[in-house]
Amino acid sequence: ERSLQFSMLKVEAGSRGLQLSRGGIQIGFVVQGSGAVNGEALRKHSAFSGREDFVLTSDEGMEVLLVGLPVFAEQQAKQESLVAAE
Repeated sequence: ERSLQFSMLKVEAGSRGLQLSRGGIQIGFVVQGSGAVNGEALRKHSAFSGREDFVLTSDEGMEVLLVGLPVFAEQQAKQESLVAAE
């Protein structure tokens, strides 16, 4: 409901993954391993959040729990008006 999402992302050692923005806030939690999100270091049990695309990289591999928080109509309308104003 309201675009609530839960997913697991596994980044293999020496690779990168891209988690696209979704119109609402996303929260990530590192379950296993270490790496970086958008160039910022992550380790086991680190968390991050935002509305932008996330580029995840890892030298040793990592698993991330991603939670997309609900998107409400008011937020969508504000985002659409901001995009139209740009």
